[in-house]
Amino acid sequence: MLVIDPRAFSPTDFKPQVEAFVRYLKTTPPADGFDEVLYPGEIEYRTEQRRRHTGIPIEDSTWRRLGEIAARFGISPPRTMRPE
Repeated sequence: MLVIDPRAFSPTDFKPQVEAFVRYLKTTPPADGFDEVLYPGEIEYRTEQRRRHTGIPIEDSTWRRLGEIAARFGISPPRTMRPE
């Protein structure tokens, strides 16, 4: 991990610069075949938010195996999370 203090490179506040750059990116026309321009980490953030609401998809075979392991050790099986 590398941590850099942006104040070491610019005397101005960094946050407004980043916000302006994000606005610029989001108003840039996307390339052919794409719906929008995304910034780094945006897909991951959206995925996290969706999974917090609807749960993490797990294959049926894996889910069954988790239930078997839980039963073997006498613990409650994993609970399912269904969208409301």
